[in-house]
Amino acid sequence: MSSPSKFQTLLTHLDWNIQHFEQILNNDKTDYYRDAAIQRFCLVFDAAQKSLSALAEEKGKTIESANDCFQIAKEENRADETYDSVISDYQLVKDGFEPDLAEAVYPRLSSHYSFFKKLYDTVSKEV
Repeated sequence: MSSPSKFQTLLTHLDWNIQHFEQILNNDKTDYYRDAAIQRFCLVFDAAQKSLSALAEEKGKTIESANDCFQIAKEENRADETYDSVISDYQLVKDGFEPDLAEAVYPRLSSHYSFFKKLYDTVSKEV
């Protein structure tokens, strides 16, 4: 039995993070769960970027940025929605955030969850 590829391993982590992202979003909104949801969003984003990078590497492509990952996914019909707001929100909160910023980003997290779930569902067919 061969060991899983880097992409397969990262895809497993992406799935786990997406599941936990959904669980956090299903909680009543308190400051704690709002902040936890934003932190989980960052973890999902990182896992998605790593997964897409590994898949691109397996296909001989070079990735230099998160934008490259999502652009290739879009070109290959793995991500059919715009990913600009996902990247933008990630850039806003990845290094920490204040309550005002958290309040601005939090309402968009359900949409971001849907984006990542669809992305995972499409990319997981590559395995």
